[in-house]
Amino acid sequence: DNAVDVVHYEGYYYSRIGIVLHKAIRRPCVCDLHASAALEARGAIIFTLQRMAERLICRYGDAIIVPTAELKDYLSKSFQDIDEKIYVVPNCIDLEKFNPKINGGGVRKRLGLSEKEFLVIFHGSPYPANIMALNRLNKVLYMLNSKGFHTRALIVGRFECRPVDSPYFVYTGYVSNLAEHI
Repeated sequence: DNAVDVVHYEGYYYSRIGIVLHKAIRRPCVCDLHASAALEARGAIIFTLQRMAERLICRYGDAIIVPTAELKDYLSKSFQDIDEKIYVVPNCIDLEKFNPKINGGGVRKRLGLSEKEFLVIFHGSPYPANIMALNRLNKVLYMLNSKGFHTRALIVGRFECRPVDSPYFVYTGYVSNLAEHI
């Protein structure tokens, strides 16, 4: 049987769509929220709209996944009777593997990066939101470099093409050991 058992929606936009559709497809809707959309909103109107979206998702989602206990507490306090359907699933970072004691000098040398350059790591896939983030990062790096802060970004992930052409970006593609690049 190829029937779908659960539908998983990532982020506020798709979770709102999922809430509407899950009644029609008659499958549980799991909403994966990475932050509070309302708390990140700029301006009263956007805050109100985002707060309504949070309320809709928390009320009608069958389960809600959040990355931190703090976000779970915030949503639980904000909306009544949802504590039993919010689950904390950390963003899968092994703190022993990702620590400042790792020497990234070999990676810098292999990629032609100076030890004197400040390096920002961007890890992701070529989703529209990530491409928007890369465009913003490019603007920030331009500002920093124009003020004399020698800064580059290591773009790690499944970017088969370069969605943002920037002299400040070094695309690595997929790497099997992300920890050595940080």
